[in-house]
Amino acid sequence: MTAINIIRQRYRVSILTDGAGYSPDGTLRGHLIKCMPIPHLRAAVATRGSGLLTALFASNFGYAATDFDHLVSIGGALAEQLYDQNFAAISGSTETELELYLGGWSESNNRPEAYVLCSDDRHGFEKWELHPIPEDVTAAPVPSGDDLLSAGFDLGMDPADFDPVRHGLMLMEVQRRMKLPPSPYGNDCHIVGGFACLTEITKDGIGQRIIRKWRDKIGEPINPFAATEDQIIPMNRQQRRAVERAQSKRTA
Repeated sequence: MTAINIIRQRYRVSILTDGAGYSPDGTLRGHLIKCMPIPHLRAAVATRGSGLLTALFASNFGYAATDFDHLVSIGGALAEQLYDQNFAAISGSTETELELYLGGWSESNNRPEAYVLCSDDRHGFEKWELHPIPEDVTAAPVPSGDDLLSAGFDLGMDPADFDPVRHGLMLMEVQRRMKLPPSPYGNDCHIVGGFACLTEITKDGIGQRIIRKWRDKIGEPINPFAATEDQIIPMNRQQRRAVERAQSKRTA
């Protein structure tokens, strides 16, 4: 199970994912990007399921759609077609079902938007349809309120004040400590690891960076209690100025 967290605010939508590729017993096998930007559409796609799917969907979505709004209109049917065409490769994974998360900037609505699609009806959604995500902050997997509170998270926070780095990392550290089934065939274990990747989409474009690295070792189970390689990877001057501009707009 991949950690996929969506934060939708007035001027941006942020997607936080981990970077662990693991076997059914929770052993770390490698690192991979689980959220792929589609810059010319001002969109990004993240998936839970086979590790092959994120790049497959991103490349084909980018080829087929003219903008983000067009992608929303065709994305469900295209995702099902791609899934069926590549099922032989996907079936080599222990997890053949799909959850797809799509974030982007809607030109027609002049706002950031986020959607979710499933290949089955696990969340009560009609399968192979993109459904708008109504919440401003969506966490998957969902931690308990007690775990969030014990980590110092303010459950009553205004979503406009949610800092994707500071609060996003707090959320991911809680998810990292959760024990979850990596597949229907495996025992519960820790499966959020590798690194934390932040993808941010605004009207002006897309940025993506690694904001935390964990000292998980390939060939060993993920250890959520290991020290981080970098507590918070610093922004460069251009990134800091972009954040400052966004903050000034909120307070204006």
